[in-house]
Amino acid sequence: MSDIEYDDTDVEGKLIFLLERNRLAVAEDVLRQALPKDPDNTFLLFCSAYIDNENGDHELAEKTLNDVLLIEPENSAVKSLLVEIYIVQERFCEAELLIIELIREFPESSDYYAEYANLMLFTLNLDKAFKLSREAIRLDPDNISALQTSLFCEIVQHDSKEAMEKIGDLVSKYPDTATTAISLTLVLMENCENRKALSIMQEVLRNDPSNEDYVDIIKELRFRTHPTMLPTLPMIKNGWHVSAVLWLTIVIIYHLSDKYLSSDTTLIIALSWLGYVIYTWVYPPILRKIMKV
Repeated sequence: MSDIEYDDTDVEGKLIFLLERNRLAVAEDVLRQALPKDPDNTFLLFCSAYIDNENGDHELAEKTLNDVLLIEPENSAVKSLLVEIYIVQERFCEAELLIIELIREFPESSDYYAEYANLMLFTLNLDKAFKLSREAIRLDPDNISALQTSLFCEIVQHDSKEAMEKIGDLVSKYPDTATTAISLTLVLMENCENRKALSIMQEVLRNDPSNEDYVDIIKELRFRTHPTMLPTLPMIKNGWHVSAVLWLTIVIIYHLSDKYLSSDTTLIIALSWLGYVIYTWVYPPILRKIMKV
């Protein structure tokens, strides 16, 4: 949206002016008056969906955007906002299909390549994310989103210190980089890539050392990466799958013990298994209290 002044008769200009400045409540008031007079105006509908999405009502925003596409099937702004909604809702396949469609329509747009790269980053398809980000940079060397994604890929894949330093520079210059870093950190934590997540968050905290939310995330990551938590990693990463395998293993050992194993060996295996289970249940809460996480 262009940075313009507006007058009272220019409703579209007024909305652009307000949305650029994130004055959503005032923009809603303008729409509340304008939409009943022109309910099929696709620009007004798009602005309404944009505000709903910003306010967290993604389902209503999606419905409005789909209504706009019925009127203007080629509206790229609508499709781009839909991609954002799909990503928030973790509907990654739908997001990917729509981004590919946008790239086909606008093959010289670095923004769509960067958006696609960002999606691949958050699904940890790192090779594809890196290639897409490099293509976006080729089209526009100053595309900040693509630069971010490219550097994050280098950090996650290669633990690059040089990339980490560049991320620090971007975080200090562009606050959105911190938001991207936190989102990636959460994805890495979900996939038990805690050491890589910790490296990223330490760089983010360095640029905003008073941020308590960042401190809390780092405390959690230090707990997860504590050397004594290493034995619990298989259980944490795979959950009930590991538990099921352990139970099945002990049952098999019990049935085979009479024929193939001595009673002492069976006892050692059983006690080791029981000790491991107790460790994974009891020790993490104790360590949390010790580390004050």
